[in-house]
Amino acid sequence: GDALIERILTVGDIDGKASNDLITEFYTHGYPVEKLIPLLRSEDDKTVRTGAFLAEELGVKAAPLMPELMRLLGHRDRNVRFDILDAVLVAASSSDGEVIARAIALIDDPDRAVRAQTLDFLARADREQLVAGLPHVADREVSAGLGWLVEVEESAADEQVVSRLIAEDRLVRWFAAVAAARAFRRSPDPLNRAAESSDEELRAFAESQQRRFQRERSRRK
Repeated sequence: GDALIERILTVGDIDGKASNDLITEFYTHGYPVEKLIPLLRSEDDKTVRTGAFLAEELGVKAAPLMPELMRLLGHRDRNVRFDILDAVLVAASSSDGEVIARAIALIDDPDRAVRAQTLDFLARADREQLVAGLPHVADREVSAGLGWLVEVEESAADEQVVSRLIAEDRLVRWFAAVAAARAFRRSPDPLNRAAESSDEELRAFAESQQRRFQRERSRRK
């Protein structure tokens, strides 16, 4: 494992073989996940991308890396932020509220792909994760949207979701689309309406969620 880390740090991982071998080391031979830290702290963006990919692949095993993951949610490379969102989604617990809040804040990221990944994060996160993150969200509008999302999930009020899908405020619309995705198994209509929105990013998110649920149904057959 140490030799693989050193290889990535010195010459990179162009063909992905070192990363694949490291995953085997982590899962099969119990190589400590903390050994990823030099990659995650590298000044070279490509090296950090490799570390972020590996953190994502670790799943719940990435939990000991949570302080590093939180820092990387603000990394200058959008690919790093994108992958770390998935790592936090899987590895963060209700005791990681500050990290979860930092992830949710990326709903306002300047990069569209990262914003889309944040909406997916919100759609797939456990309720306990959202509740844990809520007190730590600094932005008032994001906090209000998240608070509404947590509340409306309890009330199962489809009409509130549908009415907000056409709100003037972008974040209000987006949190409504997330609520629609989270309620899809119980009530598919709000998400189907979101997929017809004139808001291009909202519509793309809704369509991606529809495809996710279709894949889930196919796997169950």
